[in-house]
Amino acid sequence: MHRFNFHVQNTFIGQGDPGFPAKYSGWNSLNSNGEIQETATLSFFAGVRLWPGAEAHMEFLTWQGFGLTQTFGIEAFPNGMHISRDSISKLHVCTFVYSTNHCLGGEKKNIADDQLTLAGKQDIKRITITVGRMTPLDFCDDNTYAKDPHTQFMNWATMANLAWITVRIK
Repeated sequence: MHRFNFHVQNTFIGQGDPGFPAKYSGWNSLNSNGEIQETATLSFFAGVRLWPGAEAHMEFLTWQGFGLTQTFGIEAFPNGMHISRDSISKLHVCTFVYSTNHCLGGEKKNIADDQLTLAGKQDIKRITITVGRMTPLDFCDDNTYAKDPHTQFMNWATMANLAWITVRIK
């Protein structure tokens, strides 16, 4: 059973287009002259087991870069890592959560070490209470293809408009 963990994740996205003919160009239109832009993110995750059944996790995130045409001109923007129109790298605490498991007995299963979980064994039948600053997508709707633009589809439509339930009982 791990007492703590650390994870680092770095993502670099380069996107561009060679230009295209446009019948309309305006303030909120995609640049038709062609361009190349990039974004870079760096996440640091830390978790600690407070006592058996209780964990705390934090995620620090910094990013820098630009999306195509400063994220204007496309309805479902293709770069989910471009979070703001600011060229200065900023550090944010994105996630700060406390989780506690209330075991209901029965067999146990192995839990793998991950960014928001510590390795160990947990009862299959349990009530988990998680509070803190988080996105529901961290714990619900574990979509294999479109939940995290760091490692999956990058489009804003797939990372922000998913259906999820905020209460989960196992």
